[in-house]
Amino acid sequence: MKAILALVTLGASTVVLHAQEKADVSLNERVLVVYNSAGDDSLKVAKYYQEKRSIPKENICKIDTDQEVITDGRRFEPEVKKRVRACLEKLGKQKILYIVMAYQTPYAVEFAGRRQAVDQMLADIWDEYTGAQTLGREAGDHPYFGRAESQGNVYEPFESLAQYRGRPQAKTIYSVWRLEGPSADVAKSLVDKALFAESHGLKGKAYFDIRGSIDSYVDNGYGAGEWDIYRASRMARAAGFDTTLDDKPTEFGSAPSQLKCDNVALYAGWYSLSYNDAFSWSPGAIGFHLDSASAVNPRQLGRRCVTNRHHRH
Repeated sequence: MKAILALVTLGASTVVLHAQEKADVSLNERVLVVYNSAGDDSLKVAKYYQEKRSIPKENICKIDTDQEVITDGRRFEPEVKKRVRACLEKLGKQKILYIVMAYQTPYAVEFAGRRQAVDQMLADIWDEYTGAQTLGREAGDHPYFGRAESQGNVYEPFESLAQYRGRPQAKTIYSVWRLEGPSADVAKSLVDKALFAESHGLKGKAYFDIRGSIDSYVDNGYGAGEWDIYRASRMARAAGFDTTLDDKPTEFGSAPSQLKCDNVALYAGWYSLSYNDAFSWSPGAIGFHLDSASAVNPRQLGRRCVTNRHHRH
């Protein structure tokens, strides 16, 4: 299973989106912040984010579990799912678009030996898409999935989550993000870096890593990933970023690829079970390395924990 961990700082009060209950609801009111009462620093990080982003105090939600990986899936329902559901119902489940999991909230749950990301379970917390008995397994295309044919440079028009959720009979699904890292200070620093980038602009270089010449791939299967990253590099260049595309079989940080990448604003790469820590990041940078074991532990400093440093709407 491919997984990307995203760390987010949603909640800019200047953005106004459509909501079903109200004619105008600011984005900061559409964010639910979840903390774990069993974690010493979880509430501190949640409050730090809430205050910096002017999110209403009533939009903070408490769960209580003593495991970062819930090894008995039967505990997930009472300790996490029911509590988050209650918070959503109190605020208005149609009103909330984004769920932000604060530092020290559980990130995985196991059902009969099979591990699922907590985030994907909460994204469909009402069991409208995957169904209660599927335990997070997809039941077809994701309802908010945007189809693309990157080789032909053809994409569906962008539709915000608010626009999708405003459709008649849309699924009540949420975009779930994390404020994570090896320490509470790192988690809080993500908020500061995002605010800095919003005030000063995202600056730096862009690096993209594919596994070979793009001409050797067709936009299908694993080739689709190559074309997606390749097109992203072209878009970054068109947006004015100093862009490097590595199409060697090695990765950045391993010869003959570039050994050091400094002042990185954007990065995307894959597909090996090792991420070379060859990067220094600009404030607000966005980066991911995609492989079958990405972000297996979002609090672990190491080669397999790659975080999306900032996400903005």
